[in-house]
Amino acid sequence: MRFKRGVFLTPVLLGYDQDDDGNLIINEEEAKTVRLIFFMYLYGYTCQQIANTLTSLERKTKIGNTEWSPGSVLEILKNERHCGDILARKTWTPNYLDHKSKKNNQDRNQYRQRDHHEAIVSRDDFIAVQRLIHNARYKSRSILPELHVITAGALTGYIAVNTIWAGFTRESYMHAYEQIEFPAEEPEPDVFEVHSGDFDLRGYQIAKGQFFTGSGSINVTFGERYMKFSTEAVRRFDTPYVEILVEPRKKLLAVRPSDKHRKYARKWYVPTEKGPCPRYISGTAFLPALYEIFGWDRRFKYRMLGTFQEKESERVLVFSLADSEAFNDFVFVNVYGQPIHPDAVSTWLVRLEKKYDLPHLNTHAFRHSVASALIYAGVDPVSVSRRLGHAQVSTTTNVYAHVFKKADERNAEILESLF
Repeated sequence: MRFKRGVFLTPVLLGYDQDDDGNLIINEEEAKTVRLIFFMYLYGYTCQQIANTLTSLERKTKIGNTEWSPGSVLEILKNERHCGDILARKTWTPNYLDHKSKKNNQDRNQYRQRDHHEAIVSRDDFIAVQRLIHNARYKSRSILPELHVITAGALTGYIAVNTIWAGFTRESYMHAYEQIEFPAEEPEPDVFEVHSGDFDLRGYQIAKGQFFTGSGSINVTFGERYMKFSTEAVRRFDTPYVEILVEPRKKLLAVRPSDKHRKYARKWYVPTEKGPCPRYISGTAFLPALYEIFGWDRRFKYRMLGTFQEKESERVLVFSLADSEAFNDFVFVNVYGQPIHPDAVSTWLVRLEKKYDLPHLNTHAFRHSVASALIYAGVDPVSVSRRLGHAQVSTTTNVYAHVFKKADERNAEILESLF
């Protein structure tokens, strides 16, 4: 392909003209408009405000119009050719019959050449603008975002998670942490205190707490785009807003009460008549960094156990990577935890039916069989509903009303036989 040979198409662009060989040459008069657009955006102006300014100044577009729109301003801000680079194959055509182009989201190879031509704006300014555009989706237009490291108190070493800036990575948090000099930690001696009647558990293997999680445990669940705390967790604080903090070296997460007007405060529950109801916290901007810090695989969801701690008048919930587990929403996975082909289980089932001359059942029938067996065995409706994943117990009792009726008749017969 011509891209591999370094041959790129260079359509007309504000700020550049083309020489006889098709090379991009800066048009100084148009370049003033481009620099003004980048300058204003970096100083906090919106695309609409920039468009209004350009229109009032009667600055011309590439085709000579003096009426500007926010969309035309945004296209200029996002075009990498203004910093001297060129990116080929931004779109691709899936079907050559209808010739409809589609944005290339890593569906096909892309080709970039740095310093292809003279730049109008510096690469640093261009990158800064791209981050501002990206973070504008999360209601953040900060020019110089910062990570604040706590240097005193019970949360020394923790960093307030910037929940609205998507540009921070694991390296950003580690760099912020390493810039602070903390007092040397004195190792705590291993002291075992055993009282009369206590079990001495030294030498025994400790089972992790996640294997005993229930509705009454303090935990937080992470997905690729959200996080959600358990009901028991949100009951620990009397405020619906919290601040999320991370200790990148020890891989700890902490949550403390916050005022709703604080910059990075997030609402973690909704007050109801029955008490606080946990809500999903959107984390598209900051969860990728947390996944990096904890060394997690973004294909999976994770659950961390936490403890309530109160020290030096600071009330916090602390969650440790050591008490975490990975899981996903797939019923059938391969040995690597990845989803298998949708038809694989049905194919296996048909083979077993033919091999052992069994009546045909689809895979969903096993779900009903398990529910019916649990109900008939006397398991309470709440437990059955939880096992099936129903949002309400009434769903279970309605769907399996006939099974509950038979189970009730059997219970009546057992009761009758006792007298």
